[in-house]
Amino acid sequence: MASSKIILYESKVLKDGSHPVMLRVTHDRKPKYYSLGFTCMLDEWDNVHHCFSSKYKNYKKVNTFLKQKEVDIENIFIEIEQEGKGFSFDRFEKLFFKTNYAPTVFSYFDIQINNLLEANQIGNSFVYKDTKSHLFQFNQNKDIAFNDVDYKFLINFVQHCKSKGMKNSSISVYMRTFRALFNKAKKEYEFEHYPFKDFDFTELKSPTRKIAITKDEIQKIKEFAAKPGTGVFNAKQYFMFMYYNRGMNFTDVAMLKKTDISNGSFEYIRAKTHKAYKIKILEPVQDIFNYYKNNSLNTEFVFPIIFENHITPLQRKKRIAIALKTFNKDLRKIAEAVGISTNLTSYVSRHSWATILKREGVSTSIISEGMGHDTERTTQIYLDSFEDDVLFEASKKALL
Repeated sequence: MASSKIILYESKVLKDGSHPVMLRVTHDRKPKYYSLGFTCMLDEWDNVHHCFSSKYKNYKKVNTFLKQKEVDIENIFIEIEQEGKGFSFDRFEKLFFKTNYAPTVFSYFDIQINNLLEANQIGNSFVYKDTKSHLFQFNQNKDIAFNDVDYKFLINFVQHCKSKGMKNSSISVYMRTFRALFNKAKKEYEFEHYPFKDFDFTELKSPTRKIAITKDEIQKIKEFAAKPGTGVFNAKQYFMFMYYNRGMNFTDVAMLKKTDISNGSFEYIRAKTHKAYKIKILEPVQDIFNYYKNNSLNTEFVFPIIFENHITPLQRKKRIAIALKTFNKDLRKIAEAVGISTNLTSYVSRHSWATILKREGVSTSIISEGMGHDTERTTQIYLDSFEDDVLFEASKKALL
């Protein structure tokens, strides 16, 4: 049977030096922690009796609350035992949070982050973790009940993000993630409160920034002289490989294995959409493959981005994130060296591939298929507008 204990989680230190008060539930030697919405300093906690010491403000009142929680938890254990299906954390959480009417926001964030990690949805877990971090900072490192999140809270959080210099696109991701969490909690614990009904996401919508570069600028990158084995050399190789292959995503480049190459083509499944791609190898792509085949370490991957010590999905995700930052940093060095004013990043290759094909007269439908888009409307987002001078010359043809 499971056991529980209310503890001060000393291994986690908040910015003010305090520690969160957590409920620790252990089953089959596996512990899980749940926030109780309190924090305190070390001297404000009684480790012997597992409650607040007299140094904590209103300690008697709060300790009464903790004692009631212990009673609630014991009753939950009894209920689960009487059901005869054995203990599970999912069942415990359902009963525990229902007893508390709803989980606290940040304890529920922790649950969802753990669930995503267990499901190997590493990217989504990072998004939830990042969203939680910004919300927690905004709320002065204190937990909050779902019922206490109102429209004003949402608006103030948006203003807080803007004051930190965040872009609307980033804020929109945080707000949509928070809404998804709220929707899941609302459905699971059947509460009526919902502050997002009046929140207008269109205010966070920014015009799509055109980031494609010209064919001449791509040529400059191709001709850029870099010493083999250096960071900028690899950055140039990766960028050109991505450009030649329809603006392939950096994560997919990093995960490409030697066994994915055969009979003049290579295959991969895009990490973002899970769509399968088979791409015929162009001559300059084969040259890139040959270089890394002759100069790579003993690893299953084509490019020296992921290594043998990156075993788990989480380790690989973290490694790719670090490598991507280095890649973009080296791309900026190349851009500066060859005189490209556009902020050169991994995304530029994808936008440029689509836009250059458009300017070469290739139909949007073909570009859309190459990019794996479901609709041409999605592709149009990537396509750069014709330069002002081109439109000006076209307009002159309409003169009488």
